[in-house]
Amino acid sequence: MEDILGSSFNKRDASFFNNSNYESDFKFCVTTEHLIKLCKDIIANRITAENLRTIVFCLYTSNHFFWDTETDDGKIVEDILSNLSTLEQNGQKTITYLQYCVFHFETGSHR
Repeated sequence: MEDILGSSFNKRDASFFNNSNYESDFKFCVTTEHLIKLCKDIIANRITAENLRTIVFCLYTSNHFFWDTETDDGKIVEDILSNLSTLEQNGQKTITYLQYCVFHFETGSHR
């Protein structure tokens, strides 16, 4: 999340972040690189599934973030964000799915 907003937050609570340092026309393009970091943070238990749902909600509802659905990367971001917004609470199914996401992002392959 620090990458996205340059803000810091309690590693266990992503329900608050400070973006007051940015002008209202600030735009940030979300890529698969950012999603890889988020997935790895959940796998490593640095953030929770609830934190991730909050982050995804902010990405969808903020005017500051976008992904270019005209590109392959942007289409993948849209698809994965949609799936991440409905993750169950940190169960093994969630971890397995996130591991798959990281594998897919890094290799472009399905396993």
